Amino acid sequence: MSIIDESLFPPRCCRTPIPVDENRIFLTAELVGRFRAREVEFSTANKTYCHGPRCSQFIPEAFIKNDVAVCQRCRKRTCTMCKEAEHKGEDCPQDIGTQAVLRMAELNQWQRCTTCSRVVELDHGCNHMTCRCGAQFCYICGAKWKTCGCDQWAEERLISRAETIVGRHAPALNPEHHARRVERAARQLAAHHQCEHPTWRTRKGPNRCEECHESKPHFIYECARCRIHACRDCRYNRF
Repeated sequence: MSIIDESLFPPRCCRTPIPVDENRIFLTAELVGRFRAREVEFSTANKTYCHGPRCSQFIPEAFIKNDVAVCQRCRKRTCTMCKEAEHKGEDCPQDIGTQAVLRMAELNQWQRCTTCSRVVELDHGCNHMTCRCGAQFCYICGAKWKTCGCDQWAEERLISRAETIVGRHAPALNPEHHARRVERAARQLAAHHQCEHPTWRTRKGPNRCEECHESKPHFIYECARCRIHACRDCRYNRF
């Protein structure tokens, strides 16, 4: 999976990277070759892919010159600035689809990764964002993490998350008890905004992973500290 999903690269278990060189005896030459190719791709900050819709091959920096990338599969030439077809002597054209997404992002106050330019939406948690490419930045201003003075949490998002947690564990409380539980949950979330997930509990029954958003029919893991729900793959490979 790590050579398909960038968020799982490099391959790891319990936060510890699995060294490929030390395990080559168990791997085929073809798999190691694919791994090395992905290693180059995923470590490239400003990635360029062939603009041909039937190709979309990643183009390594070795095949880029004067802001033009030459695809080694189909030989099409792609502008590294706008990621569209090469346009000699002309300004980069504006892609209608991209501009529509950026307008939607601005309207919904989504943020863009400062490293790979992906658009990201904060579903829950504090303003510390970690992109699929590994970059860490502030969701409010987009600056590199720990270089700005923005608040750690947006108050409304903190309360909303606390409401979700309390609703899972005690959905039938009277209003007074519910408010106290929400306040306590909010304080705990704020205190552990960079939770290392030291202890997990198993919650039986159908649930949804809050990291990969996949539904799991039998059980889910819940962090005993921050209460995030994670499937087995995310618990051992993403956190």
